[in-house]
Amino acid sequence: MEKFYAVLIAHCALVFFLLHLVHYSLLFFASHFVERIAVSATCLVVTLITFRFTKKWYLQDEIDTKKKAVLITGCDSGFGYLLAQRLERKGFKVFASCLFPRGAGASELKMILSEHSKVFGLDVTKQESIQQALKYVKDNLGPYELWAVVNNAGVRKGFSMELSSMQDFEDCMDVNALGHVRITKAFLNLLRTSKGRIINVNSISSRMPMPDIIPYCMSKHAAAGFNDCLRVELANTGIKVISVEASAFL
Repeated sequence: MEKFYAVLIAHCALVFFLLHLVHYSLLFFASHFVERIAVSATCLVVTLITFRFTKKWYLQDEIDTKKKAVLITGCDSGFGYLLAQRLERKGFKVFASCLFPRGAGASELKMILSEHSKVFGLDVTKQESIQQALKYVKDNLGPYELWAVVNNAGVRKGFSMELSSMQDFEDCMDVNALGHVRITKAFLNLLRTSKGRIINVNSISSRMPMPDIIPYCMSKHAAAGFNDCLRVELANTGIKVISVEASAFL
């Protein structure tokens, strides 16, 4: 935020100066229409050029990705599949976990990502699979630190309450809510060391009631509650807890 205010103040000062320059120039060239247009155009060009550079300076990546690793769950498709590629391009070492390590999504990621990153199997509903994933990440971190965990794995099952089976409710809760809890508990110590961040991919359904997808909506409300409580609980540890609440994704 400090950088934002610095940019804002700098631009206000620049615009104030240019407006005064235009004002006095117009007074000086009051009888020369062409000169007035030239001065105004010059000020506009200068403003646009400086704004472009200061905007680029403000929006540039501030995170030093050197020696930082990120674990992402649910990389078989969707957000996880795309995020793994994006973060590697940014310079992170990516641990892209997939429910189906021999599936199409995992196979494609293995070809797209460099040897620098890792694609492996992980079922967020099974404690044994999570412990194996924890060992795999530790064994392959090398000189890197685990800087972020992205709880992205999710399922959408069920319809209205009457048409949804109890299995639909249990499956949604098991993956969308308890999956976040299991992964966070397993990798929290690594994040304490790096003072990293936990990013929980939730949904707009986690903040508003939606009929006809009750099992999914209920699980996302639970995930949002976990996220908000965890953020407060870890506030003094240096670990950030972030909820990404997207709308429909096709």
